[in-house]
Amino acid sequence: MSDAKARTDLLLGIEYSGITDGSIGYKVAIRNIHDYSHLINIKSNGFKSKREYQQVVRFNQFYFNQTLDLTVVISVFGKSVQVGGSARVSFDYVIDDQTSISGGVIDYMGGDLPVFEDIKNNDRIFAKVSFLF
Repeated sequence: MSDAKARTDLLLGIEYSGITDGSIGYKVAIRNIHDYSHLINIKSNGFKSKREYQQVVRFNQFYFNQTLDLTVVISVFGKSVQVGGSARVSFDYVIDDQTSISGGVIDYMGGDLPVFEDIKNNDRIFAKVSFLF
């Protein structure tokens, strides 16, 4: 039997694109579970609290006549960023009309929540080469 709870989400953000060929943004999400019960705060529910905060900072910049796109995204949870999160740095580079490469790194940050502690050592490096013919 499911005892579904209503949830209200609020998302606020600001972005500044006055940087030549780039932008920087900040977003905060607040999620609130209505009629919260302490029974929700269990492992199978991901230890959900009544109110959850997520903050994201994103930086994007183009270089070399817009052939290289650099993106940095930092996402953290908790009012004081104590719960955990991740940081991602990635790039896309267009070599010519048919060839491009992309890659980056993701760093998972541990915190107060066990799920973030469990994945904090699972950082990633990724790469891709594309050739269109």
